[in-house]
Amino acid sequence: MRRLVDEQQILAPLTRYTHLCDARDGTAWEIFSEDGTDDHNLFGQAIHGWDAIESMFARSSENLEATAHFISNTEIEVDGDRAKTRTYAQCWTWLRFSGDKGAVRPCDYVFVGVYNDDLVRTADGWRISYRRTTPLGTGALGLGEGNETYFAAYAAGVARAL
Repeated sequence: MRRLVDEQQILAPLTRYTHLCDARDGTAWEIFSEDGTDDHNLFGQAIHGWDAIESMFARSSENLEATAHFISNTEIEVDGDRAKTRTYAQCWTWLRFSGDKGAVRPCDYVFVGVYNDDLVRTADGWRISYRRTTPLGTGALGLGEGNETYFAAYAAGVARAL
């Protein structure tokens, strides 16, 4: 029974992350442990700790008009107060600078990948201590062209924050 309860509680921050990102809620960093790491594996550097993760979310939100995150096929391994998960993820993204294409338009790109998470049980529930996002396919773009200028500017912003 404990395993089933743990699995449900572990899924909660994974799902909450998607909702907070899509709402551009500045508290998405709270699903991480205070010393947690978010490694998108796209920008060359991992982000460590609540302040840096919060800053990364704030900067990325400035450039996004909308996102839609979808997660599925989560595998969970629990070992006492630690857990590992592997979750398939899709993130549909509409960038602000493409708004001239109209309010209703195709997304700019869809990221396809896997969230590989290490979690730790805290007094406040399960938190991600380390997230490494691993792209799937060739270039991780399932649809769209992405935008190299956006990715380069974003990566530079991440580097300045560290």
